[in-house]
Amino acid sequence: VFSLKDEVLTNPDLGVVINAANEVGVFSFLEKKCSFLDISRLILGSAKKFKSLKISSVDEIYEVDKEVREYAKRMLNAKV
Repeated sequence: VFSLKDEVLTNPDLGVVINAANEVGVFSFLEKKCSFLDISRLILGSAKKFKSLKISSVDEIYEVDKEVREYAKRMLNAKV
C-alpha cells in the first residue's frame, strides 16, 4: 500500500478511495470475512479502478466514498 504514496501526492483525491477501501477491508477482517492481506489487495484494486478520479465538491466526496465502498464489497464477495 505504501507504493501508492507518490500517486496520492500527485492526486490527493485518491485519499478518499484509499480510506473507503481500507475501512471496508478492516471491518471485514475484524468480522473474519477476509484475511489481513486481503485489505491491501482491496486498497490497491480500488486505487487502480478509481485512479483518474477528480473530486470538485464536498458532495462528491460522499458520492465517491459510497461508490468505492460498494466496489470494495463486491471485490470481497468475489474473493479479492
